[in-house]
Amino acid sequence: VPFIVAGLAAVFQMELVSDLEMLIAISGLQRQLVFMHVSDLYDGLKSDRPTVRPTAISSFSGCHLLTVHIDRLNNTRYLCVADPDKINILHFNSRLGVFTPYKSIATNEPATCLLSIADGIVFGADQFYFVDMKTVMAHVVVVPGCPSDYPLAAVSISDGELLLAYHNFGVFANVNGNRTRPENVDWNRAPLEFVYAAPTLYIVHNDTLEIVQIAEYNGPNSRTLLDVRDFYRCHCAHYIGRGRSAKEVLFALSGGDRTEIHSFCGNTEKTVFGTLKRKVTSHGEMTAHGKRLKV
Repeated sequence: VPFIVAGLAAVFQMELVSDLEMLIAISGLQRQLVFMHVSDLYDGLKSDRPTVRPTAISSFSGCHLLTVHIDRLNNTRYLCVADPDKINILHFNSRLGVFTPYKSIATNEPATCLLSIADGIVFGADQFYFVDMKTVMAHVVVVPGCPSDYPLAAVSISDGELLLAYHNFGVFANVNGNRTRPENVDWNRAPLEFVYAAPTLYIVHNDTLEIVQIAEYNGPNSRTLLDVRDFYRCHCAHYIGRGRSAKEVLFALSGGDRTEIHSFCGNTEKTVFGTLKRKVTSHGEMTAHGKRLKV
């Protein structure tokens, strides 16, 4: 049953750093960067009127993207946060138990995506960029044969392969700009969001969720997508996280006076679970019930 948690309003994005037992969020009308310890969150949820007290991280505001990067070799954790004109990089100070400012990278346009991979981060702005965390320098990812287009999303396919998704097409490449598959992928309609749970790629459009399968990689001449594709008609789908397994993907589907949470396992099961419905009554109260649907 859904319930309101006071103290954390207008959550734009949040991420759990499980090994630090810390929840980081972009929250509030000013889109401030805040955090809270999981133990404090649990304590706050136990009361009759659940309340949490997040702590601001420095004075960051106007944020719209965040990701956590872990340097396993040096056992260092970085928090990467995008605001309208730069990527802010913070590192975790184990002595203080907080993330503190470390570096910043100016962007020509607001970042459209921010992805942590093995050696650094990838972000899209006017172009796609790779930041090697050893030098914290941004390098343009230039892929031969790609027409000029607007970067939308970077998706990690494997340790050495990315799907760089532009407004009109996508290309498989590595961070050096070398193609890993020869062909571009043209989108049937304008995409809004991409989620990958191997081998399934979910593509969110304004009124549909498209489910496709990425072909197995067997060398530089590998196919891009398999011929099978499914469409699920919905409005304003939004990815919210994984379910009980790595292949289970959760989407929030909003419309009218309610929000539904649907679970997809696109690899083998064409099953959708409407696990939660909520709607606000005329008195501002929330009600909920579950429903299971099959398509």
